Amino acid sequence: DPDAKVTEYTLNWAIVFVLVMSVMIAFAVCYKIYKYDPEPNAAMFDQNYVGIKGWLILPALGLILGPLRFLRDSVDFWGYLDLNQWHVITLPTSGSYHSLYAPIIIGEIVVNVLMFGFLLMLIVLFFRKRSSVPKLYIVYMVTSILILFIDYFIALQIPVIAEETKPTELPRMIGNAFGGLIWVMYFIKSKRVASTFTRRWAAKKPVL
Repeated sequence: DPDAKVTEYTLNWAIVFVLVMSVMIAFAVCYKIYKYDPEPNAAMFDQNYVGIKGWLILPALGLILGPLRFLRDSVDFWGYLDLNQWHVITLPTSGSYHSLYAPIIIGEIVVNVLMFGFLLMLIVLFFRKRSSVPKLYIVYMVTSILILFIDYFIALQIPVIAEETKPTELPRMIGNAFGGLIWVMYFIKSKRVASTFTRRWAAKKPVL
C-alpha cells in the first residue's frame, strides 16, 4: 500500500546527531560545574542558619520537580525523531512549512539538553551543600528567564504560533520571571544560603 509508506516511522538521524552532540557537551559542562569551587561567604555565616530549612525548602522542592517539568515540556520534541513528522514542517513543499521551524526546534533541543544537565548537576550540588550552589542557582534562574523570553519572541515570528498565542501568555511569563528574580535576590541576600552552602570540592592531588 503506497499510503502506508508515507506514515511509516523513519528515524531522523539529523536530530539523533543533535541530541548526541548536545548530551556530550552537557557532560563536559557538568564536569566543569562540578569542579567549580568558590570561597563560601564567610562574612554572612551563622551557625544558627545552617541547613536546608525555612524558605530554602521551597527552591529545594523546585529543583526536585524541575526534571519532571523538563520531561513534560519536551514531549513534543520526541516526535521530531520521526523523519516524516520533521518533513511536515521543514520541507518547503509542505503546507505547514516555515523557515524558522528547523532552527528553532534544533536550538531548543540543544538548549533544553544543556539546561537539563545543568539542573541535574545543580540538584546534586544543592544537596551536597557545595559552596558553588548560590552562584550556580542564580546563573540557572537568570538563564532560564532569558531563554523563556527569547524563545517566546522568536516563536512569534511564525504566523501560526503568533495566532495561537494567548494574550495572557506574556503577562504570565513576566509574573514567572518576577518570581524567579525574587529567588535570585534571596540567594544573594540570605544568611541561611550563605551558612548552608559552605562545603568545598577537594580534588585529589597527584602522587609525585
